[in-house]
Amino acid sequence: MTARHWDVSRSSENKIAVFKGDGHVRSVKCIQFKPDFPHEFATGSRENSIYLWDVREPSKVLLNLDIS
Repeated sequence: MTARHWDVSRSSENKIAVFKGDGHVRSVKCIQFKPDFPHEFATGSRENSIYLWDVREPSKVLLNLDIS
């Protein structure tokens, strides 16, 4: 139900989540980054919704699509 973006450039002991997006009410099943906009990505979940996120604004969902 949460999408996280990790800073993997750090050592395994010091990895931190640079983004935590809450919003889905069921489990997140897929994620896709936008090739031309590296700060934006979409998540899809079992509640049949797609959210568009921006890692620079973690508390805000840019777009919420219900695909049911």
